[in-house]
Amino acid sequence: MKLCVSKKLTIAAVLLMIIYIAFGGCGKKGPPVAPHREKPQAVKDLRHRLSGSNLELTWSIPEKGSRQHADVTGFKVYAAKIALSESDCENCPLKFKAVADIPIQKTAEQNQLTFSDTLESGYRYVFMVRGYVDNGLISEDSNYVEFSVE
Repeated sequence: MKLCVSKKLTIAAVLLMIIYIAFGGCGKKGPPVAPHREKPQAVKDLRHRLSGSNLELTWSIPEKGSRQHADVTGFKVYAAKIALSESDCENCPLKFKAVADIPIQKTAEQNQLTFSDTLESGYRYVFMVRGYVDNGLISEDSNYVEFSVE
């Protein structure tokens, strides 16, 4: 019994598909892993100066320094504001709110940033900053600065 050429090609194509499905693949099996992206380094030297109700925060811009950290392109400043009349709760989480977004264009002589604000009296404040990069990754929290304005 003779098979026509088109039937032979169809059978060959089906066999090739079965072989590809059974033995094909990328060669490495396992769950998919997102590509590695570098986070910016956290600020470690957040400082404050308080003059009456005028606040000035200062911190150094972290250097890239290694393959694990990306160059920071901006900072977000966060504040938690707690009324002095509220009782202290040592284990209660702080409720931070973003109060400023500071994009930077780093130059060779710029290695520190400053943020200024006028604060309301009768509150305890906790501030921290986080660096970010253009790809959306955010650094860990900086050190916290905490003080009261009476």
